[in-house]
Amino acid sequence: MFLLANPVSSVDDGPLDYTNDMLDLLKAYNFKATFFVSGVNFHKGQIDDESTPWPAAIRRAYAEGHQIASHSWSHADLSTNITDARRLEEMIKPEMALRNIMGKFPTYMRPPYIECNAACLALMDKLGYHVIYFDMNTRDYLYITPDTNQVAKDIVHDYLIQQGVQEYLSILHDVHWQTVHNLSVYMFDEMVKGNWKGMVVLRLKERIADCDRNDCG
Repeated sequence: MFLLANPVSSVDDGPLDYTNDMLDLLKAYNFKATFFVSGVNFHKGQIDDESTPWPAAIRRAYAEGHQIASHSWSHADLSTNITDARRLEEMIKPEMALRNIMGKFPTYMRPPYIECNAACLALMDKLGYHVIYFDMNTRDYLYITPDTNQVAKDIVHDYLIQQGVQEYLSILHDVHWQTVHNLSVYMFDEMVKGNWKGMVVLRLKERIADCDRNDCG
């Protein structure tokens, strides 16, 4: 995991219904984020199907300066009860779809369920991926109702008030209304109070010597 000199915001599981809302929010705060996208989860169809809203959402995110990264094709566990062939397919299919959408594909990925065993890591290395985890788990996916979302806010608060913490990589999920319209607003407000800027995982080429494949100019 890369920890940079400011908070790094990452968003998992989309694109889905609230992805454009998250993009609106990030734009309002002038923050950037890394979107770890999945190909066909939540029965949404393929992300490169132009009859769906997903290609436009991904192109918008990329055009607005956000990083697009892989979160596998179907959000499968890449470590348990999976063949080598299926594991490879889970990574190649997003590459093909993102190439169709953006003309390029990423070198950064986050394994679903944060599980990547030795076989998974070996494949990621072979394919040229950086495996990205996180160190600030908002657990937003557990608290997706108005009555419970405060728990996720408390997690964010307790983390941000730690003395000496200047670097972290947070995780949010733009597939939940409460995450986008409630928790993220709270979190971004707290970041503004701390005079922090939301950034992508791949921040500066001079600090991390890598870039999206076919985007190294």
